[in-house]
Amino acid sequence: MAYQLRDAQAATGASGIAAATAHAPAAGVRIGVLGSLTVEVDGVRHSSGPPLRQAVLVRLASPCGSVVSKEQLMDAVWGEELPGNASGNLHTYIAALRKQLDPGHKQRATDGVLATVAGGYCLRLPPAHLDSTGFLDLCALARSLRDRDPDAAARQFRAALDLWRGTPLQGVPGPFAQAERERLTALRLSAVEDYARLMTGLDRTDIVVQELTQVIRDHPLRESAHALMMTALERGGQRDEAMRLYERLDRRLRAELAVRPGARLRELYRQLREGSALRVPGPGGARAPGAPAAPAAFGGPAGPVAPGVSTAPAAVPAAPGERAAPHRSATPAAPPPGAPAHAPAAGSGHGADMRQLPPRAGRFVGRHRELARLGEVLTAAGEGPRLCLVTGSAGTGKTTLAMEWAHRNLEKFPDGCLHVELRGFHPGAPPLSAGEALYDFLVALGVAPDRIPLTGTARSALFRSLTKDRRLLVLLDDAHSTEQVLPLLPTGAGCATLVTSRRRLDTLVVRNGAHALFLGPMSHEGARELLDACAGVGRTRPEPTAADELVRYCAGLPLAVAVIGNRVVSSPGMPLSELLERVRAGGNRLDVLSSGVPDTGVDLRTVFRASVEELSPRAREAFRLLGLFPGTHIDLRAAGALLNRSARESAAILAELTANTLLTEAGPDRYRFHDLLGEFAREEAEALLTEEELAGARLRLLRWTLHAVGEASALIAPRPVRDLLPAQPTPWSAGGPTDRRGAVRWLTAHQHSLVAISELALNCGQYDLAWRIPVALTSWFYLHKNWSLWLRSLRVGASAARRAQSREGQAQIRAASGLAHLYLRHYRRARKQLVRAAAEFQRTGEDWQLGTVLVPLGDLYLRTGRPAQAAHAYETARRAYQRADDHWGTAWALSALGRALMAAGSPGRATDALQRAMGHWHKSGYPRGEADAMMHLGQVYLTRGSVRDAERYLHRADALYQSLGDGYRHAQALVWIGRLRAATDDRAGAREAWRSAQEVFEGLGAPGGAECSRLLSDC
Repeated sequence: MAYQLRDAQAATGASGIAAATAHAPAAGVRIGVLGSLTVEVDGVRHSSGPPLRQAVLVRLASPCGSVVSKEQLMDAVWGEELPGNASGNLHTYIAALRKQLDPGHKQRATDGVLATVAGGYCLRLPPAHLDSTGFLDLCALARSLRDRDPDAAARQFRAALDLWRGTPLQGVPGPFAQAERERLTALRLSAVEDYARLMTGLDRTDIVVQELTQVIRDHPLRESAHALMMTALERGGQRDEAMRLYERLDRRLRAELAVRPGARLRELYRQLREGSALRVPGPGGARAPGAPAAPAAFGGPAGPVAPGVSTAPAAVPAAPGERAAPHRSATPAAPPPGAPAHAPAAGSGHGADMRQLPPRAGRFVGRHRELARLGEVLTAAGEGPRLCLVTGSAGTGKTTLAMEWAHRNLEKFPDGCLHVELRGFHPGAPPLSAGEALYDFLVALGVAPDRIPLTGTARSALFRSLTKDRRLLVLLDDAHSTEQVLPLLPTGAGCATLVTSRRRLDTLVVRNGAHALFLGPMSHEGARELLDACAGVGRTRPEPTAADELVRYCAGLPLAVAVIGNRVVSSPGMPLSELLERVRAGGNRLDVLSSGVPDTGVDLRTVFRASVEELSPRAREAFRLLGLFPGTHIDLRAAGALLNRSARESAAILAELTANTLLTEAGPDRYRFHDLLGEFAREEAEALLTEEELAGARLRLLRWTLHAVGEASALIAPRPVRDLLPAQPTPWSAGGPTDRRGAVRWLTAHQHSLVAISELALNCGQYDLAWRIPVALTSWFYLHKNWSLWLRSLRVGASAARRAQSREGQAQIRAASGLAHLYLRHYRRARKQLVRAAAEFQRTGEDWQLGTVLVPLGDLYLRTGRPAQAAHAYETARRAYQRADDHWGTAWALSALGRALMAAGSPGRATDALQRAMGHWHKSGYPRGEADAMMHLGQVYLTRGSVRDAERYLHRADALYQSLGDGYRHAQALVWIGRLRAATDDRAGAREAWRSAQEVFEGLGAPGGAECSRLLSDC
């Protein structure tokens, strides 16, 4: 995930920064990012906290004074790997940061250094409180001094570089921190090179060699650093070593990237061989192939390109009233492409309207960031031609984007614009050959038809020769392959080439340095703007809700939105709400969103089918089978089950589908369809595969799912769920998570899809599998309470168990349902389900299952004020677990028994039971159970008046919950810590604990917030 970060003043304006920091305390809070993250409050160094909390602080500080939403924070910390309890954890980290950054602050969360504001959170610190700001200020001062006072500039550069303490943000996790790490490293490399350039001019080549040796070791392909080092070595009398340095770089570039060093380095090497003295290289150097520009943040300007890649030199502006003349050869230039033979020569300022570019689309909305990115790539100064590839699936608007950018930037290419439709995926015509396209290009460039070579190779050579000294824009639309594009690339340094394709064309990116821009679905806002443009705001503004629903129906695909807009226009008397009802009643979205004119570029099925027909036979079959997957994110192993192939074979097939933009990668070994492409794939499968093939693929998927969920649940639960499930390993099961953390990540990413697969099992009549999958998910949902999804899963399981007439299945689902309703405080439903499940397990003599039902039943009695009944249920559960020889279950029952005895007024017996439970938990290696016992022991000691013991156990329990990422129990511990503080007359501390607990409960959408509100009002 790429992050575009902005300068603090660019983000909010100078006045915005002043307003954001107006209420910031005068106390000094300083944050260091130029190494391991450091936090200093009033001159005292503090621990930077656990890694995820560090990631939250880094995002809040980028830039200081700006508002960061909860979604932005979660995206920055976890990215695609969002855990189920992310919101609760975020509240925990915010509360901890508030205490750390403003320890004496006793006001509301809307005040202080870290404030809760409308839309998110704001870190109210001036930019100067970041060490990176000091670094950038010193660098800016040095660059302003280098022409008039080089010695002073060198001192400022040295001071800036001395601020660094190692790798920036070392050890801080998350995609945002990684992007910052790369950006800050790039800024340092730029400063080192500027410093080296300055010191070379001062004849301090010893310092230059010392500074650049480590840079070249860490970034062996950075050409600008090599140029400076070669110059310093030559000036220091080490000409041979300078030549060897170039030769090592040449060999490495050839071996790793199959490219030569840039023109500047080659010129330096030529001068070294001829014995010429080297001049100090100017800023920049040759850019390595495919290097992206680095984002800016932490109050600094946009930085250079990523580490290891040099930037191109900035263009020198012409004097007022003058026009910078392009470099020309002595040969007269041909007229601009498309101009008549008598047109003025290129560069004369005429002929700008005589170009091959087709008319622009009648409407263009959204895609502003993509337009800006094209401008960054295609108009950047440099030594060679610029090349950008726009890829994306059918219907995403690649051609429209390319045409719009070209029309907006025609004046930047005075020699003309060449355009060709390559027909890579045209439904009714074969792809255009490169030779045919070159014929048209050469004619446009003024070559007489009888002088055009016969072979494609010769035509390409002539084309390169004619474009060498020109400033042309070449637009290659709908490319089929890299081989089709390569002969059409111009060679002039002033040329730019824009390619669109449904394929990724990786070779063009890796070998030819193309910048890739992937075009996905539009945002809801952009798609709505497009519908307004297509249908007219006079139709959409009076019915905004219906218009929004129509846009959602199109799943962000511009082509689909345009089709819907056309239907609105063609039905002028029909309200949007009525059209929406007709669309919904149509059922199949592809029917509704098709133009009604097959074999055209505006019919969804036609454009999708054209992409699928370009696949290999096995990839076409895979595309259809993957359409049977009911969830959103397809696991690699789930794909293997559907395709009946090994993980390696499946990965190769999925790679072909992603290269053709029919799938997108959503994370490690995770893939997804665009909604409409997924519907098309499912439609193709049902139309072209036999019933036996469809049923076999679905059964393989269901078998794999049951086994995979069982394996993952066994890693997160003390008792292996697979012992209760007849789920045999399948040939596609290898490669799953191997530890608890991996299982949590996997279940977090796929929980919605797993429930959807259980619904698929129910709809397919595989009832036995349909109830076992929700049972296998019980441990996951119990520990990571996604309430709505859990209840949805249980409804599927209950329906399947009834249809299967399985008493075992009904008892298992009732036990799980009772547990869920208990935690939702639906006590009547919970008791009904748990009592019926207990009766069934007692009848069948399943002691372990009986224990798992009796403990939550005891919890229900305890919560409803019946401690004696609760103690009886817990003691019965303990005996059942002992009969089953289950030590973990015994510990669970003892811990619960301690709570009941405490409620019944027997603190001594409660302490004994909880101490025994804590010992069992510790021996079984289950820290969550140990933390539960600690928390309950703290409560017992608090009721007995042993404040010191209560504080010790409650804080130990809370620390364990936080280390486990259990936000719900962390909030419960905070409630009791607040009661402890209230008991010691620390009312401010009590309110702080309850307020933090309330934030976590509300963030989780869990019960508990009301109790915190009551405690706060009573305090």
